[in-house]
Amino acid sequence: MPVIKLAFLDVGQGDTTIITCPDTHEAVIIDCIDSNAALDYLKKEQVTQLRGVIITHLHADHYKQTANLLYNYEKGGGCEVLAIAEHVPNPEYLKGEKILKQWPADRDGHSTVLEQPPAKNKGSLAKLYQWCKENKKKCRLILRDSNVSLPVQGTIAQSLKVLHPPSFDLQDLKRHELNDISVVLRVTGTGASALLTGDLEPSGWQCLNQSDELKSDVLKFPHHGGAWHEAETDDLLSVVQPSVVVISVGSNNGYDHPHTDVFDTLQKRHDLRLLCTQATDKCQTPVQGERDNVIVQFQKQSIKDNSFFLPPREMQCPCAGSVIIELRDTPVIIQPNIAFHESLINVHFKKHKCFIRTAGL
Repeated sequence: MPVIKLAFLDVGQGDTTIITCPDTHEAVIIDCIDSNAALDYLKKEQVTQLRGVIITHLHADHYKQTANLLYNYEKGGGCEVLAIAEHVPNPEYLKGEKILKQWPADRDGHSTVLEQPPAKNKGSLAKLYQWCKENKKKCRLILRDSNVSLPVQGTIAQSLKVLHPPSFDLQDLKRHELNDISVVLRVTGTGASALLTGDLEPSGWQCLNQSDELKSDVLKFPHHGGAWHEAETDDLLSVVQPSVVVISVGSNNGYDHPHTDVFDTLQKRHDLRLLCTQATDKCQTPVQGERDNVIVQFQKQSIKDNSFFLPPREMQCPCAGSVIIELRDTPVIIQPNIAFHESLINVHFKKHKCFIRTAGL
């Protein structure tokens, strides 16, 4: 297997994850809420083949700039495939109250319906639908089915495996909660592996937990650290056994993400390193009081290391920032710089949860 690199971009409250194979200049993007950030990262990594874009599920904080990404990348040669967990609906379904019936709100209110006004939601989803309509042969439906392979070409495809959602249980999972049909991928490098879980909730985890392929070195924690309580989090960690946990989260998200139970359970694990893309008031109250100084430190460090830095939007404060990990024999954390991150959190985030536990990471 080739070396595989994962980038969890610091895009605030949402997900934009990019998998690259540096040797072959290929990439696959998992969710996209910041098309400019994704395109900038592809350019920095000298990617010449975007093999696919996978939308884990149709909540706006996972798909809302996917169409922008696709239309802009088309100018540079085009994307081979767009894969989604369910068919992109006809825009007719976006009218009036029908959207509420199709996509019920999550228990914590973290959903497309409550996240964006209908007009904005209609615009981003309708644009995605239009791209799919214009590129029907490039669109695929992702399901865990023994007879269906992941619709991605190239060397990078060897590193990806879909573990969820199961085709036989898709509709039942969707009725329970849209998050539970999140595409779950296992990514394998030369030795280390990663589990990318979208917004999977504990009810969906019970379905996935039947798989014997869940043990992974890196865990992208589901649902931005929300919706999971202590016992459920403990079960997740016991099964996956990660040495690195990444939480993609925004400083002022309004959903209480990450939940205190998640932090408390993670802190009991003395053999892992936790990296949150942004800091929240759980790390420093108020975190905004540290924002300006932290951003200045990141700017200086990015120049020093030639690292990938995304200037945060208003009210956002980076902690680990964009997290970049190479899957070699063991996971190698490229960003954040270990010494820099340790210094940053000890100085600026007095109640931080992500102190470094393993010197070798």
